[in-house]
Amino acid sequence: DIRKAIHHFEKGILIRPGSRKTLLVLGELYQQEGDMDQAHTAFEKALHLLAKGKTHRKERKRVLRTLGNLALQKKDPQGAIQYMDQYFKLAPKETAAQIDFARALSRAGMHDEALARLRHTEKAVLRSRRPEIAAQIGGILEFANRKEKAIKAYRRAIRQVPQKSYLRRELIGRVVALYREKQE
Repeated sequence: DIRKAIHHFEKGILIRPGSRKTLLVLGELYQQEGDMDQAHTAFEKALHLLAKGKTHRKERKRVLRTLGNLALQKKDPQGAIQYMDQYFKLAPKETAAQIDFARALSRAGMHDEALARLRHTEKAVLRSRRPEIAAQIGGILEFANRKEKAIKAYRRAIRQVPQKSYLRRELIGRVVALYREKQE
């Protein structure tokens, strides 16, 4: 029972308020229960404790990403940006996380911020990942109802992928669909 577990871990925090592991578990339990405010508080306290130690980089990354996701769930994209910027300083090469975050920002209505982040990521990644990011840029532009710019982004991605690539077929399909929408 989650409620019982929360009760026991809350007692544990009273006994050892500086236990980051207890705070992390408590935050996860609050999250499972759907109490995002309490989860945020627990993770924020754990983050504060993790900042004191230099050996907890992996845990710190996980907590920052969780806090970023919680902020997005609470409809606080600015808060999410603050946490995720700290996360990306610790994990600058995690392209998938950067793409996911840009897509989340776009869903939150922050299309220009999402596009700026993807364009920055596109410049920083290996050449082999660039078509995927260009395709994501096209998707965000399409979602933001900027169809002409989306077509340009998709075409740029098409030029970068091999002839028989699944991504190429998908992108051509998106371009064709956008042209059909324009004709209607």
